[in-house]
Amino acid sequence: MYSGRHAAGMDYARRVVAYALEHEVHNLSSYGAIMIGWMQLRAGEWGEAESLARGELTNTAGILQLAARTVLTELAVRRGDADAAELLADLDSRAALAGELQRILPVVELSVEYALTRGERIPSERLTQLVADYPLCTGVNGWRMRIAAWATVGGVETDFDVADDGPFAAMARGDWATAADRFGAIGWIYDRALMLSLRANLGEFGIRHDVTPGNRNGAEHYQRQPGCRWGRNHDYLS
Repeated sequence: MYSGRHAAGMDYARRVVAYALEHEVHNLSSYGAIMIGWMQLRAGEWGEAESLARGELTNTAGILQLAARTVLTELAVRRGDADAAELLADLDSRAALAGELQRILPVVELSVEYALTRGERIPSERLTQLVADYPLCTGVNGWRMRIAAWATVGGVETDFDVADDGPFAAMARGDWATAADRFGAIGWIYDRALMLSLRANLGEFGIRHDVTPGNRNGAEHYQRQPGCRWGRNHDYLS
């Protein structure tokens, strides 16, 4: 999930679920199911993702429930649900209590995405804090790659020496065209549309909120305004 290897991640998660069910390791099977739902969400299978995540939300507690809430909040942000801001604020407070990078980072990413797609100020200070709290030079892994990727979107400089591997590495270098191609290659069409918007003009970004699994390529530009706010125009990407 965090390195953008969709097929390998899905295969691994399914094997984890199969093993956990066979050996009755219930927490592990729930976590695997949530990861499958998250990858289904990225692949545009929103209905399946929501069903899996809601099922695990009612059957789990603690960190597992937080992971399920993360999937459902991302879905709400991407669909443009009316309660997306409320869900995001609730998830933010829960992730802060957990205090783990793998819980905090998705919330910061969603906060940036939410701001970009709604013409609001990019919370670049949160990205700056992530870079400070989790130094990017102390090892290369998917988590730090994602920090560097979204820091670049938010205009936050990092000293991360990014290996050219996967879509997030391209994001970290500000190479939106390559990032779009790599997201498209793994079937993350929504993410591809975001990168295409950045490529079209470094000051334009956005996604329509009527994007559905049957219309996932539609994207709407947002023109960047002073103060890191983004305003809308009506060009569409295909």
